[in-house]
Amino acid sequence: MLDRDLRYRVWNPFLERLTGIARDRVVGRHLLDVFPTLRDEPFALIEAALRGEYNRHKVTRLPAEWGGGDWIASEYIPLRAADGAVTGVVIAVRDITERMEQQAKIDRLTRISAVLSSINAAIVRIRDRRLLLQEACRIAVTHGAFQSAWIGLIDEGGLDGRVVAATGSRKDYFDRVRLTLRDDSPARDRPANVAMRIRQPVICNDIATAPGFADVRDELLAKRHLSAVAFPLIVEDRVVGALSLFADSAGFFDEPEMKLLNELAGDISFGLEYIQKDQRLNYLAYYDPVTGLPNRGFFTEQLAKKLQEADRDIDRPIVCVGDLRRLGQVNDTFGRNCGDDLLREAGQRFLRLTRNPANIAYLGNGRFATTFSATASAADVAHSIEHLHRAGAADPFVLGGERLHIESTIGVAIYPQDGTTTEALLRNAEAALAQAKLSGAPYLFYDAGTNAQVADALRLETRLRRALERDEFVLYYQPKVRTADRQLVGLEALLRWNDPDSGLVQPGDFIPVLEKTGLIVEAGLWVIERALADFHACRAAGAPLPRIAVNVSVKQLQSERFLDDLRALAARHCRIGDALELEITESIVMDNIAVHVGTLAAIKAMGIHVAIDDFGTGYSSLSYLAKLPIDTLKIDRSFIQSMDDDPAGTAIVSSIISLAHALALGVVAEGVETEAQARRLAELGCDTLQGYLFSRPVPLEALSRGR
Repeated sequence: MLDRDLRYRVWNPFLERLTGIARDRVVGRHLLDVFPTLRDEPFALIEAALRGEYNRHKVTRLPAEWGGGDWIASEYIPLRAADGAVTGVVIAVRDITERMEQQAKIDRLTRISAVLSSINAAIVRIRDRRLLLQEACRIAVTHGAFQSAWIGLIDEGGLDGRVVAATGSRKDYFDRVRLTLRDDSPARDRPANVAMRIRQPVICNDIATAPGFADVRDELLAKRHLSAVAFPLIVEDRVVGALSLFADSAGFFDEPEMKLLNELAGDISFGLEYIQKDQRLNYLAYYDPVTGLPNRGFFTEQLAKKLQEADRDIDRPIVCVGDLRRLGQVNDTFGRNCGDDLLREAGQRFLRLTRNPANIAYLGNGRFATTFSATASAADVAHSIEHLHRAGAADPFVLGGERLHIESTIGVAIYPQDGTTTEALLRNAEAALAQAKLSGAPYLFYDAGTNAQVADALRLETRLRRALERDEFVLYYQPKVRTADRQLVGLEALLRWNDPDSGLVQPGDFIPVLEKTGLIVEAGLWVIERALADFHACRAAGAPLPRIAVNVSVKQLQSERFLDDLRALAARHCRIGDALELEITESIVMDNIAVHVGTLAAIKAMGIHVAIDDFGTGYSSLSYLAKLPIDTLKIDRSFIQSMDDDPAGTAIVSSIISLAHALALGVVAEGVETEAQARRLAELGCDTLQGYLFSRPVPLEALSRGR
């Protein structure tokens, strides 16, 4: 009780207990002498009471100078004399801390119930696992008033995991969370990891003292993460992850909250299981459960899309259907489980051959299918199919402890000649498969004409391989002459095939096949070795040859052994630069110039001369041309031919010659066929001429006789 002068007249025992301030320290003293910081609303309410106003039920925290923390409800009652004059104020105070705490619990439980309801609604509408978990974390923080929430999942088939959804804290913190089921992990004592191991919730009602948060305690406390709880997420009796929640007060998680939060974790687990089963059903709709490969339905959908996008004149989708020989025998001998193991392993082998897993499918009944696009010949398609055929049987299958070689038989259909719909292509590929099994062939095309073309092409490849083995190739040489005096200054070695069955074969008929099959690498090395042998043989006989130029293909440049082979030749032949020049087509160099500059530099380091062939057709960058480690530019024959009737052709040739000389490079004009062309090139300053005007390619013997 206060008088009008704001001096205390009454301070009862309840207030002594509530505030810890004894009566004799208050009674008789002025309000502001006892509580000098008392201002704002309490002071204003006292003044209002002295004016005769009555105020009640003012709920507040106990002022700090009174001990603080407890909740109180206050009434401010004017004290009146008999005549009604206000003589003082009675302040009635009640301790309502317990009621307020109960109300806070009710509010928290209400919020958690709202979280449960919202998450259950999310489970019904969301079919994506990541989106569902992120929404659950958002709801927990937004509606549940938690400081933060995160959900982590263990990797499929593993023991470690990571946070996949989180709200309420910085991303870098969640990135540092180490989710694990390992007993020997340094993070094993984190509440979430303990919860997963014991399959029970773990409560930390005081993060300030909890050992599981020792390494991040200061960071969490700075964000008012004062208590935490972790729940295991269990799907089909398997722990798949954990849910962690953080609150802003110590002692937050008691029995009523835990009852609802356990239900919350259970609902999230149910949501994960629901999505998993839904995904499983979708998976079975498109994938084979034994091999894990796309099934017939998925394959036909993808093939239909490919057919819609295909250009009949350029892009030709190919469909192959194959089955494994002896699958039935494996099932009968070793059991169906071993047969399934065989299918799985075969599927994985086929899968490794494609960049797009959707292009391989298991059709059932031991049959696999694949599709790819081809723009080249039937022979090229045959090579791809042979590769597929060999890959399946490259290594033995281990079944029932036995090592078995299992091969496949393949039927092939080509769009559009063998069908323009998915059904027709699959049906005809399966028909070709049936015919291949009857004939014993490893594979067959549906079209008999295609089989004949493939057979002819493969026979040619076989003969070329035999030609390399039997030394049936020969070199012809075409001279290069100095423009000024027509003296022999170089030779170009040109490959010919002296086929014992059909005689001399022109390069256009067999070199493209060497390129496609990769035999050009071996054949190209043979050309270099033979040219060097001819050079040294003539020198030893007293009839020295000038430097010999040899063409190098892109596959040779890409071969890992090309530079090593050249180094071995350079070590065997002294002054190899006097004997050898390598001609590389401009378009090849410009295709991957950063890599090829290094290769050319390595060739130059061996003393070997380098020429850019067919210059003017490959869209060279002049900035790169100046950096190329080369000696010579060869002007493409098309520009030489155009000089006769096109002034622009002469201008181009003149520009190339000037450019080469500016870069201190020699210039060779190839394809010179007339005296008029030779004279014009001399006027333009070309260094060297090559063409039919001087000689066709001839054997070494004819060249020696001509000299």
